[in-house]
Amino acid sequence: MCRFPSLTFSDLIMKRSSVILFLLLFIVSCISSQKLVEQGQFDQAIDKSVNKLENNPGNSDELEVLKKAYNLANMSDSTRIAHMELGENEGRLNEVVELYAQMDRRQDKIQALPSQVRNHFEFVNYDSIITEAKYTTADKLYRRGLEFMER
Repeated sequence: MCRFPSLTFSDLIMKRSSVILFLLLFIVSCISSQKLVEQGQFDQAIDKSVNKLENNPGNSDELEVLKKAYNLANMSDSTRIAHMELGENEGRLNEVVELYAQMDRRQDKIQALPSQVRNHFEFVNYDSIITEAKYTTADKLYRRGLEFMER
C-alpha cells in the first residue's frame, strides 16, 4: 500500500505563499532602473543603477539613468524642504532634517562608486546643513514651548 504524505491546509498556504513571493521578487527584479525613474521611484532607481555600475562602471546608459534619478530625487526633496521651511508647522521640521539626511545617504551611495562614475557628480557637504536644520528645529520648538508655558 502506497501512502502519500498528507498536506495540511497551512502547508498548502505556505507553499502557495512561497511561490507567490518568489514570482513577485522575480518580476520586481526585472524592472529596469529607467522604468523606475519613469514611475517616479527615484531612490529605487538609484539603488538599481548603483548595483549595476558597481559591476560595470563603463555602462554609459546606466550612468545616464543614475544621473537623471539622482537629480530628480534631489530636486523633489529640495522642493519639499523649501515648502516646509516656509510653513509654520513645527511638526514638519523633523521631516526637513530627515530629508537632508536622505539626500546625504543618497549621495554616499554614489560616492562609493568607482571614480569614473563619481566624476560625473557634484557633491555637497550635508553635515553642516543637517546640523543647521537640527538647530533651527530645536530653536523653533523651544520658542514654541516657551510661548505655550506663558499662556
